Amino acid sequence: MSFLVTGGSGDTPCYEILPVNSAVALKNISITAELTLPNPLTMESGIYITNDDLNLDLGETFSPWLPDVLFGLNFYFRINHELRITPQAGANSSVLLAPKQGWENISYNEKKPISLIARSNFGISSSGPFTVYLKCDQTEEEHCAIRSDRDPSITVPVESYLTLPVNINQEKVSKQLLKVGKDLENNIFNTINRVQNGSGHIDFKVKPFHVDNMIKRGADTYRGTVTVIFDSDLCSAPLENHIKNELFERRVTDAAMALAFFIIIIIGLISQYHP
Repeated sequence: MSFLVTGGSGDTPCYEILPVNSAVALKNISITAELTLPNPLTMESGIYITNDDLNLDLGETFSPWLPDVLFGLNFYFRINHELRITPQAGANSSVLLAPKQGWENISYNEKKPISLIARSNFGISSSGPFTVYLKCDQTEEEHCAIRSDRDPSITVPVESYLTLPVNINQEKVSKQLLKVGKDLENNIFNTINRVQNGSGHIDFKVKPFHVDNMIKRGADTYRGTVTVIFDSDLCSAPLENHIKNELFERRVTDAAMALAFFIIIIIGLISQYHP
């Protein structure tokens, strides 16, 4: 004797009662379940388990003396998204910021605004959603900062901008400003199609206002560390309380990678040129 039970929704049980005219012995029972889930590419990495047991009984037609619940089922599955970040050939963890045209081509008498910039390229492989944010030795508001060697009380903010390859996000991610600290309201990126070793880059920038003040202070070196964290853990609630939907609880696995950069700015004998 075999049963195929389908249907049911929400809290409504699904069952079928068959007439029994003679004694029946059930030696083996097998159950096949089909779960309807979102597209795995849109789901966060982690372990998913059912919140409540799915209970099974045979009903009073078969055996009125059996317990109300014969046994319960729990479903368990794991989503492992690929998230791999690798510095591209030629990329260096030490980043030297300088004017686009180089210090030697700067004419200080023209009084044109000077920005200090640098770029570091990386490769990214991704198959799911992730967020990107900054961690720093020292900060100024929402940015990482570099510190003066000559006067450690002086810090200068360095802005960090992210560019990602196509197929990550509906809209192209180009020079998107990154901020210090994990913020799940901003900078969430959803991989549309799996990306394998796509090209991205981080742009670093010190704005002209700060450059002008650095030049006025004379020769100095500014240093600091910027760590760019790529994190596929988008859980904002405590792990044990984070519910993905009505059926499943998600338990987060460790899924973050980082690129660390040592930022250097060398202001040479600028004061002799400055009016």
